[in-house]
Amino acid sequence: MIVKSIKDLLPVISNLQEKLGLNARQSYTEVYRGQSLFEYKLTPGISRYKHPLNEILKREKMLAEKFVNAIKNKEIEFIQEPYVNQHKGTYQKEWFYLIQGQHLGLKTRLMDWTLCWETALLFAVENEKYFGMDGQFWIYLCPKNNFIHNDNIEIIYSIHPLEVTSTYLINQPFYQPDKEDEYISEHRRARQYGRFLIQESKNILTPLEDQPEMDGHLWKFIIDGNSKKRIKSELMERGHVIEWKYYRKSDNIEEKINKINEIMD
Repeated sequence: MIVKSIKDLLPVISNLQEKLGLNARQSYTEVYRGQSLFEYKLTPGISRYKHPLNEILKREKMLAEKFVNAIKNKEIEFIQEPYVNQHKGTYQKEWFYLIQGQHLGLKTRLMDWTLCWETALLFAVENEKYFGMDGQFWIYLCPKNNFIHNDNIEIIYSIHPLEVTSTYLINQPFYQPDKEDEYISEHRRARQYGRFLIQESKNILTPLEDQPEMDGHLWKFIIDGNSKKRIKSELMERGHVIEWKYYRKSDNIEEKINKINEIMD
């Protein structure tokens, strides 16, 4: 299906949500993702480097350790600490750090999805550099057994993020800070209704759409490149505006995160 206007997508979303209803959502939850170019694959940031898998996994571990050390040494001072007494689990901090790092630009094995289809669509059409080039819009129907939320979060908190052995879609609790300029990644996650998909090591180089376990769970739509400007305007008219900043400019966080990401080069 080719999408040239929001009205092309609305019946699809409405029908899906109607069919799911309350009963079906006991078995599935739907999330959305938009990408600015049609040729992009559904792969996490960590897998977009031209290294064999064993080398990527080695560097991924080094990158995570360097990021955590930067937090501990206060080189990066606005990572929110988890409320560790609320959940049992050895690796709660590692998950909190990784998810915040993802929204600061750190290269991770996490893949961003959202509960809000307008947010996903905006990601597909936002960048004017890609006007005239087809984009893509995805719907993922996540089985209940793969969905992590507040009631079963201990499942992942007992596993290090780099050692998961299943596919999980994570709705991790976050604690909204009072000040707008604190914990930018958490503010951004809240605004975007963010959810995160993570997979075990053997899968991170294989795009989701090429994985047999995803058959029947992924729907792909083409966003017409020549219609992106109009779709973006339609989203603005609907009042759907996203604050795109990843960091506070005064903290030079882009430079710090990019320095850590150099491990992957």
